[in-house]
Amino acid sequence: MEIGYISVDNFKTINDSFGHYEDLYVSVNIAPQEFQSPDFVDKVKEILLETEIEPKSLELEITERATMENISYTIDVLKELKNLGVKIAIDDFSISYSLLSYLKEFAIHTLKVDQSFIRELTLDDIDNKNAAIAETIITIGYNLDLKVTAEGVERREQLEFLKARGCDTLQGYYFSRTVDKDSAIKLL
Repeated sequence: MEIGYISVDNFKTINDSFGHYEDLYVSVNIAPQEFQSPDFVDKVKEILLETEIEPKSLELEITERATMENISYTIDVLKELKNLGVKIAIDDFSISYSLLSYLKEFAIHTLKVDQSFIRELTLDDIDNKNAAIAETIITIGYNLDLKVTAEGVERREQLEFLKARGCDTLQGYYFSRTVDKDSAIKLL
């Protein structure tokens, strides 16, 4: 059994290594076809039962595209996952008009700003269209009581720009490259 290409055994290892950290959670990228699978919620329930991971310690990252394939299915599945206590993030969020019209109905916790908007950010470049879009996404998240994560932060200017605008979480190579379990524990 696996979700997002992470097996039950890997989830157990993650939980054993990091489960005692109160504010940490595992984010798992979910492929659109996996999300649209009729047994997706059952798979998530089974993973939670078998691994004893706290639902609040699991965040499922679902792309904008996956959410738009079948709106009524998406609304139902997101509500079920929220009722389980699992966190949901819309990955690669980019202010698609069609998604905006449904965003208030989706039971989600986080918007993840697509890194294509982060790549060109600088403190001095207020007129930059990417800056305007990133700032708009942060504002949308704030107004909908959602967390906002900026992906692809690689430079101090990006960090300063996003912090100044109230972005909740930043991720990217500025902080760390991908690391193994032992290195991650040392970072904590």
